Amino acid sequence: MRFILIPILWLLALVVSGLMVYLSWIPDSRMELVPWIPHWLASWADSGGSASTMRTAVPVAFASFLFALIGRLMDWKYWRVSGVGSALILVMLAEAGQFFLPQRSPNWGDVLWGVAGAVAGLVVGVAVVVLSRLFWRKKGTGEGVGSGQ
Repeated sequence: MRFILIPILWLLALVVSGLMVYLSWIPDSRMELVPWIPHWLASWADSGGSASTMRTAVPVAFASFLFALIGRLMDWKYWRVSGVGSALILVMLAEAGQFFLPQRSPNWGDVLWGVAGAVAGLVVGVAVVVLSRLFWRKKGTGEGVGSGQ
């Protein structure tokens, strides 16, 4: 199961990472101008207020969750650090790229929301690991996310 799940999670993590960097580097930050983003999502992201800053935290949380889960499934000793660290590097890369785009400007608020998203993604990842261990232990199989089985 792990041998199928790990490549799928890597693919998802790379897609999320690529999309995050791409959307951070397009000339105009309005999501309504990106034709393949669903209208409801673009409307939420462009609505302003807390949505405009949270739209950084949501994909970073998902990336952090995926990187942490991958690390756990691959039995990395510091899988929690790899989850948060990978997501934070991603946020810094996305924001740093905006220095070179005349229409965009890096924002410390986005970085802070990225940190919040990275921590939230890790918390969800840890919860998934703990709950999967409890579930599989009750079933008596000894399996679970990252159990080494």
